[in-house]
Amino acid sequence: MFMATEVLFSMKERVALKHDASHDLQSFLWSIIYAVYRRALNTDVDEAQATQKDTRKEFKRLFTATSVAGLITARTIAFTQTNISARPDTD
Repeated sequence: MFMATEVLFSMKERVALKHDASHDLQSFLWSIIYAVYRRALNTDVDEAQATQKDTRKEFKRLFTATSVAGLITARTIAFTQTNISARPDTD
């Protein structure tokens, strides 16, 4: 679950991959992201409940895959979607 995406691709495709420090760093970052999501979802503040639904949905999408292919798909979808409403106006 916390492996670098490139490592997941190599596992899925069954190809050799030279492990480097960037893979370790990405794995560490996935662990931090997971911890932040878990903390946000365990917050009991009433104001946070409005955003918890979206946060829980995103958490499940990123961290509940049951296969390597599922993890790759979840990450690809999560980081290629564009939220147009979040973009600042440039006019």
